[in-house]
Amino acid sequence: MKIARKVIGKIARKVIGERSVYFDRFIFQLGSRTTVLDAAIEHYGRQRVFCHLGSFLSVKSVDVEGELGTFTGSIDDFAALGTYMQNRTWAPQLQSLLRTCFKSGGTFIDVGANIGLTLVPVASNRSVRCYGFEPEPLNFSYLARNVAANCKFDNVTLYSAGRCDPPPLKWSDLRYVFDIKEDCNGKEAIQA
Repeated sequence: MKIARKVIGKIARKVIGERSVYFDRFIFQLGSRTTVLDAAIEHYGRQRVFCHLGSFLSVKSVDVEGELGTFTGSIDDFAALGTYMQNRTWAPQLQSLLRTCFKSGGTFIDVGANIGLTLVPVASNRSVRCYGFEPEPLNFSYLARNVAANCKFDNVTLYSAGRCDPPPLKWSDLRYVFDIKEDCNGKEAIQA
């Protein structure tokens, strides 16, 4: 309870200055506002307040439920997991495009798979073989956890690998050129 008072007090001072606030059974009364937490959320946004409180309380990971499944990630991830937390989905236009492209199956390669918000929905089609590459160790652990939790089929292979500082490349060094076929019908979506 002491920690909760400190956290809410810190947020309250940022939101309302030094006016007094009293603590009563986890409900914080402040004049016409129903709660100091509501004031903080209104001022800073739900995600920022949630992440600030979680970090202050030493929370490292969170599970977020949405239409693509339950995903685990870092509480400090404002980009991928934060967007999923806010919208309960991830890149709906991309998801629609990928469903169309891989309707008949195929191979999906996700380089920089992060926590799996793009890979996992594609892997829900058992006819699609998925490969995910994620070099950052913490994100890779979340990716592996999210694939295990959300993918019913054995069609995903993960690699904790990446490539940085590539050697200089000349056009004559290229052996393969990849292209997307115009009909985009799954198995032939990526063509060498």
